[in-house]
Amino acid sequence: VKKAVVTLADGQSIDVATGL
Repeated sequence: VKKAVVTLADGQSIDVATGL
């Protein structure tokens, strides 16, 4: 499972699982 870190406009960062 690949993971990507997405930075939101307000500066928060979340881990998103890709390939689901």
